[in-house]
Amino acid sequence: MEPNEIEESLDAAEILGRVKVHTRIYDPKVMGMVALCTHSKEADPDKVPKEVQVEGIPWTILGAEQSPPSVPVSLEVDSLVQKLHALMVDEKRTREELILALGGAPTSAAPSLVGWAKEFGNTLKDALKPVYESAPYKRLRSFSKVSSVPSGEDDYETWRDFTVPLVQEWVCSDAEKQKRVLESLRGPAMQIIQAVKDSQPAATVQDYLTALESVYGTTDSSEDLYYRFRHTYWEPHE
Repeated sequence: MEPNEIEESLDAAEILGRVKVHTRIYDPKVMGMVALCTHSKEADPDKVPKEVQVEGIPWTILGAEQSPPSVPVSLEVDSLVQKLHALMVDEKRTREELILALGGAPTSAAPSLVGWAKEFGNTLKDALKPVYESAPYKRLRSFSKVSSVPSGEDDYETWRDFTVPLVQEWVCSDAEKQKRVLESLRGPAMQIIQAVKDSQPAATVQDYLTALESVYGTTDSSEDLYYRFRHTYWEPHE
């Protein structure tokens, strides 16, 4: 059917007020044509019929699903606190015993139940770090920066664009991130990081990435370097 025919049919049904068809596409999921429409009449999605009869043929109405009402954060915290309190009752444990069981150190002052729940959450996060670090992760491709890129390795730009976002996503310690980055380095690239480790024992994974960028990042062309060489002169007192 043409858009004006669809509009006339839906207008005649008097369900959504005046209807305007914007586009039509074939949807393989329903194995048929689907029209995107807007309507002038405000309607409660729960009260709109799921289909309408047009010349004896049922048309399914695919409206926006009604989203559940959002729960205030304060109520979510209260619900969490209640569940933790029920856990303590079931396990016959005190607040301090739960934190100690996770390897944490409970505060000496007795906090409120909400304050304790936050303390418990921080302790749980620290306790789960080893789990995150031992979990499977997507390994980086190899990078060495030799004159010709070997099979199975990436050039620097490709390696950097893949590595930097992934390092930011990893939920683990900086030491574990360093280990994962070093696993991917070979040859000259590894030598650069080894030099960084020797000169900066407390270097972070970001220091590693910065060092590689300073060496292998955007460089001048041979023509630009030659031009600068030909136009570089001694300055006074040099």
